Parts: sequence; C-alpha cells; structure tokens
Amino acid sequence: MNNRGIQLEKHEILKARILNKIGNDKQVQYSKIWDACSQMNRFIENCFEKEEQNIKIKDEIYNLIESKFSDIGKFIERISDGDNKNDKTLTQIIEEASLESNPEISYDQIIVNEDQFYSIINFSTFLLHAYKVHKKDSKVSLKDKDLLKNINIQTEDEAIAFIKDVFIFRILFDQYIIKNYRNGLNNLWETRILKIEEDKAEQKKVRIKSFENTTQILAMLNVSTSVEHWLPPALSYLRRKETLEDESLTNWLEDLDNYFAYLRQFESKRMMK
Repeated sequence: MNNRGIQLEKHEILKARILNKIGNDKQVQYSKIWDACSQMNRFIENCFEKEEQNIKIKDEIYNLIESKFSDIGKFIERISDGDNKNDKTLTQIIEEASLESNPEISYDQIIVNEDQFYSIINFSTFLLHAYKVHKKDSKVSLKDKDLLKNINIQTEDEAIAFIKDVFIFRILFDQYIIKNYRNGLNNLWETRILKIEEDKAEQKKVRIKSFENTTQILAMLNVSTSVEHWLPPALSYLRRKETLEDESLTNWLEDLDNYFAYLRQFESKRMMK
C-alpha cells in the first residue's frame, strides 16, 4: 500500500522496483515514459503531461515510427531535464501511485474524438508480452498473477533497455494492433494509423482508419486464438520490419493464423485417438 492506504497494483510495484535501479538523474524521464505507456485507455501521443506538449509529442511519435525508433534515447532525454518543479522523486512516485486511477473508467477504454475504443489487453498483460519479446524467452509466463515473479530487472542498463522497449512496443501496439471500437449500437474492430493529413494546408498528424485487411485478420486471430499466442510474435515482427504495409502485414498474419489452425487440427486429432 502507499501512504494513503491505497492498495498498489502489481504494475505499480514493478515500476517502483525498476525505477529504483535507475540513477536519480534519469528517474523522472523514465517514470514519465512508464506512466504514458500504462494508460492503455488512450493513444500514446495523448498520454504525456501538459508541460511536455511544447515539444509536439504527436510529431515526435510520428518521427520515431518513421525512423524505426533510432532517436528514442534523445526523445526520452527531452521529456524532462529533471529541473521542472513538477517533477517527482521516486518516493513521491511510489506514494502517489494509484491516485490518478478512476475506478469508474476501464483501463482498457480509449476515447478519441468522442468515439470509444477498448484495448484488447490491460497494462500488466502488456508488460508481460513486452518482456517476453524483449528477452526473447518463450518460457515467460503471460499470466497477470506472475508479473512480479517473471519480470526480473537487476541493473540500470537492463531497466533502461526494458522501459525503452516497453515504449517502442506500446507505440507499435497503438499503430498496428486492433482495438474494439464502439459507436452506438455498433461494435467493431479498427486500427488507427498515425499519419500526416496531406490535404490540409498545415500538415497535421492525425489517426486515420487504415490497414483494413490487417484489421480483418487480426479480428479473426483474436477470436480464434488466445492473445498470448499471437501477440508476442506479432510485436516481434513489427519491431523487426523496416517498412510495414497492409498487404505484407496481412500476408504474414495469415501465415500465422494458418499455423495456429494447423496446431488446433493436430491437437484435435490427437485427442480423438
């Protein structure tokens, strides 16, 4: 519990443990990255505090995607110089954890221009998926109850590398992985790609409905196959690829879906013997 008697969630305890491995001069920046990633109820570019908006977060996120995250270290450094009067110490971070959580709002709800989106997983599950891909370890359990047991960070370098990858995977997750879109009586699956709006005099970065073939195959995968089976290889693929187009991503996902269909058929035949 924190000093107000509020029970901390496992991912908040994990955050404190990992930040404790990082030097005081860097804790503020990486805490802000972690906090932004934890808000599965919003697209990542909307998850930073107001004082960060002067560096045009949406433009920066777009540029990170286009550069395949080559400048992610510089972006994190610019999030805060550590001298802002609003920056918190590690003790304050731990003590104030959970205070901004609203129990009436689902962690998985995303609100964009009054539309409602829902993430397919919560933050604790996302961390486990990110860690599994980060460590390239197929044995990592993806059960929420195993979060504190399975994510093992021992050094500052490990902590920084993991938080950077969490940030990268969260950007890719928002960019290419489906979300449940609820509009009145409709309940749909969508991906919203961060693009430049070319037809405006001022080139703005906006999220547009896109990758329709990818959306369809991901919706099928999400229904037919547990997310713990298809999301880790999907995140790994998204991280590896230099360029991503709807057709190539759809083809790869279809191959993945066929592989899982073969495994289900094989298991069914085995059980009937």
